[in-house]
Amino acid sequence: MILTCAHKFFFAFSIYNNIRHPSKLALGTDFHCFKYKIEPKWEDPVCANGGKWTVTFPKGKSDTSWLYTLLGMIGEQFDHGDEICGAVVNVRNRQDKISIWTKNAINEAAQEDAMRQERSAKNKYVA
Repeated sequence: MILTCAHKFFFAFSIYNNIRHPSKLALGTDFHCFKYKIEPKWEDPVCANGGKWTVTFPKGKSDTSWLYTLLGMIGEQFDHGDEICGAVVNVRNRQDKISIWTKNAINEAAQEDAMRQERSAKNKYVA
């Protein structure tokens, strides 16, 4: 089945309206939305050479950005959408984080090891 832009938009809103917003999730929750057959772990072969972009938000203020991230992924609105593996929202005590995981981290000089920097990652790209 081929989905038109309108179908994707309707589908995206249908999904989003049936999941909890990050502000309604329990503390410590990690909510993943990844492409078909990609697991949200660095050991997945598709993610193994990738990295992630992370943005932090004040506690309870990530709902709209999470919606736009999901809609952008589902609607294929990112310039390099084929490089995106998926997205994660982390709900923590003082802040929320949204990360977009990518397949390739080719600029090694400008990146850091996401697995080592997981807890201290700032609003930047890490590999």
